[in-house]
Amino acid sequence: MNSPELFIGLNLFLVLYLAWNCSRTFQRSNFAWLQPPVLASILHFGVQYAFPNVRYVVNSEWHELSKFLPSTEIFLHLNNAMLAIVVAAVGMWIGYGSRIAESISKFLTNQLRHISIMRSDFEINFWTIIVLIAMGIAAPILQIQMGVFGYFSDGEGLLKAQAISQWINLLSSGGKLALLVLSVAIFSERYRRNQIVRALFILLLLFQVFVGLIGGFKSQVFMPFLFVGVGYYLVKHRISFRILIIAAVALVLSYVLVEPLRRARFSNPTLDNRDIYSVVNTALQSFANTFEALQDDKRPSDFTIGKLQQRVDLTTVTAVSLQFADNGQVNELTAPKFLQNIVLIPFHAFIPRFLWDEKALANDGWWFSVYVLGRPFNTNSSTAMGPVSYLYFAGGHVLVFLGFWAIGLFQQVYFRTFAKGQIGSWIVYLGVLYPIVAIESNVAASGAGVLRLIPFLLIAQSLVVKRSKKSS
Repeated sequence: MNSPELFIGLNLFLVLYLAWNCSRTFQRSNFAWLQPPVLASILHFGVQYAFPNVRYVVNSEWHELSKFLPSTEIFLHLNNAMLAIVVAAVGMWIGYGSRIAESISKFLTNQLRHISIMRSDFEINFWTIIVLIAMGIAAPILQIQMGVFGYFSDGEGLLKAQAISQWINLLSSGGKLALLVLSVAIFSERYRRNQIVRALFILLLLFQVFVGLIGGFKSQVFMPFLFVGVGYYLVKHRISFRILIIAAVALVLSYVLVEPLRRARFSNPTLDNRDIYSVVNTALQSFANTFEALQDDKRPSDFTIGKLQQRVDLTTVTAVSLQFADNGQVNELTAPKFLQNIVLIPFHAFIPRFLWDEKALANDGWWFSVYVLGRPFNTNSSTAMGPVSYLYFAGGHVLVFLGFWAIGLFQQVYFRTFAKGQIGSWIVYLGVLYPIVAIESNVAASGAGVLRLIPFLLIAQSLVVKRSKKSS
């Protein structure tokens, strides 16, 4: 139905359904804020679907991609998208409540207990922290030199780096893991007065935020503060609203700075996108110009809530995707093998490309930009279609439900297995928390990345935290 009232009704149902399930979780758990579906309901469904839709209801401020939808039937397509989004939310929460998760979790817990890999006493191995920090520093340096660093990447570099990109991402996980451990340590009684921990924590936090800014990674500007907030919550058992405010300010600041950086990247004739000094200098000059412009205009920014809503909006993108699929415009010869890639997630996670020549490339964002949005074939642009679109391309509403049901099931298994008293378990759990609650567009690549990350975290926590003297 091409009805604005139905659109409002579907949004209200989504919000109330998510709120009801979150409320039930808070009534039954002391760590509700760390449960994946609660965070996914807020960060994914709330921020990227419900929040952007307000502008359609309040002032009919259309997303730029709405030009791909028939103007006389725009709410018909938005309602189709909202129906798929509701199906996804219901699927996730049903999957999270599945009784199968308890049996799987018990089996995994017994296996971990049998191999005695989890650490319990929180005594940091500082040499391992230094190695992890070095990994986190090396990753963006390699990415710049290879031409695959954020907005400064180029098509040739991305193509050549496909074979090892997953391992570079794993390398960058070292810095994130170090920050996560330090975020817990900085609030603990044992280390909160330790000057070395404090210095490493501050320097690494600033470095992670700086890398996120110069690379145009808005989520990576926010994520370090999410780690800090989670560390505080884990130790203190309460939320720090000061950290939340700082995180919100950092997120807004990233939106203010990143777009001018994107323009500077393509307008600077002297830029060498594979030279560290050139990349950093271009970014710093862009930031300085932005702040100078804001001061000259004597206004905070041209950044508005409406622009923020447009940036995070996945509803309109999903509407465009569903119309494209329903019109039979998906060409199997050029489109990613959506369903096949989902089925082969375990193989994509652990079989290296040099052993598998036909291993799929994570080019869904480029494909969407070129074939769905009609951008030039040589574009470097990559558009996030959202996981609902990805699953719909794989098999319609059935795959949307089953895909999010599987995500919910995995969230429950992971929470039951690792969200426990041992510090090692919490490190493994928190290390994977963000990707399973943010739910990235490429469901297959994200799933493979999570599976690849788990063994790394299991080994890393056994090295970061010293073995208890009782068990040695």
